[in-house]
Amino acid sequence: MATTMPPLSANAPTTTKSLPRPKQASQSTNVNSTERVVSVLGGGALALYGLRKGDFGGIALALLGGAVLQRGVTGHCQVYASLGVSTAEPGASASASNTVDMRATATIRKPAAELYSTWRDAQNLPRFISFLEGVEVLSDTRARWTLNAPLGQEIAFEARIVEDVEGQRIAWRSEEGAMIAHTGEISFRSAPADRGTEVDLRLHFMPPGGRAGAALLSLFDGAAEVKLRADLKRFKQLMETGEIATTDGQSSARA
Repeated sequence: MATTMPPLSANAPTTTKSLPRPKQASQSTNVNSTERVVSVLGGGALALYGLRKGDFGGIALALLGGAVLQRGVTGHCQVYASLGVSTAEPGASASASNTVDMRATATIRKPAAELYSTWRDAQNLPRFISFLEGVEVLSDTRARWTLNAPLGQEIAFEARIVEDVEGQRIAWRSEEGAMIAHTGEISFRSAPADRGTEVDLRLHFMPPGGRAGAALLSLFDGAAEVKLRADLKRFKQLMETGEIATTDGQSSARA
């Protein structure tokens, strides 16, 4: 026996099901301005270092550097987005304990007093520190540093000398609010057996974004430390020979 379905009431609710829309990755800015600067600097440095290596590992470093560089240019981090993190929000700042440290040492056949005197004049620093475009001395203890950045950009900040022991040690730190927060120190100690002076250069960076920022910066701190050692070697060449030799055998600076 056939059954008939009751007619639908005109007032009966009807439901429709739609397929779920795929979630689209948010491209909103979730990286603060200071962290973007660090990403541009670090990503560019890492990419250049990888390209110069030329081997498989170098290619991987270059690709990673490109990704970090893009992060800085766009202001969007996909990892942050997936974790629901945004350092662009007020209060998302760095923790003082999450520092990245770099160190370079060299023995230079010159008296400590002469090396100290050259380093104490901040206008000498761009002659052998490759990432410095220039230094403007503002007072006996303050200077404005201008850094070279990828894509032809420049970044400037002020730094202040916080400890100055003549002939032995100079320590400095960036002023509060600087785009690149860091401290640095260089010490000069007589080398044994009358071999000159042992120079110890240390830099400490406080990346934005807390541990996430420290993890990011740690991706390229090895390449940056290699560059720091090369810069100290340039200082050694300048002090011992009066000039800095370039890769083609020419001199790029004279004392």
